[in-house]
Amino acid sequence: MERKEYTEDHFIGMTAQVLSFISIKLCEYGYLLAFEKELPDLKGLVELDTISNADFELLETLQDPAVKIVVHSIHQVEDCLKNFILINNLDEYEILDNEEYRELAADSFFAYVIEFDGQTYTDILNDLNGVYYNIYQLLYHTTRQISLQQMDIFDQVYDEFFEIIEDLLGNKIETDNKNIALLYHLINTLAKDEILLDNIE
Repeated sequence: MERKEYTEDHFIGMTAQVLSFISIKLCEYGYLLAFEKELPDLKGLVELDTISNADFELLETLQDPAVKIVVHSIHQVEDCLKNFILINNLDEYEILDNEEYRELAADSFFAYVIEFDGQTYTDILNDLNGVYYNIYQLLYHTTRQISLQQMDIFDQVYDEFFEIIEDLLGNKIETDNKNIALLYHLINTLAKDEILLDNIE
């Protein structure tokens, strides 16, 4: 079987899609929290698999502290995506509508971001710790794909992540690559939000 060759455009397009996926996943968890407190009437009526990046606008109107933190995280991901699109001179609609890039992003996204099954508000809040951690793994995986210019690198970087996670979260890893630097910054920003979520009782 012939091995597919990927270009720089593939890695750039895939990364934009990964960020879009993360934004949607955080939005889903914002709604899961909201269904348990401020939006109970919508529970069972809103299908989470239909949520898009634009659906966090309703979450912005809510007062729940945990939802506010998740909304802040969504904004950070969206800002990262906008900056990524800007510095790479991309057409946002074209890049996010590309099915091949979406499939490449899905390969790594669904390998890392697993589904949790929390039923209560407290359970969902606890699940968010795992979600954030999975996102760090995914983003680090993406930085290594960019760096190595290889798609299939799970065996190479899975264990590597656990060796560097403290330095990564401590903002001790430097890079000259502008795209990787953006993702490192996002990881650190999300980690601060995760700490805030940990302190909610």
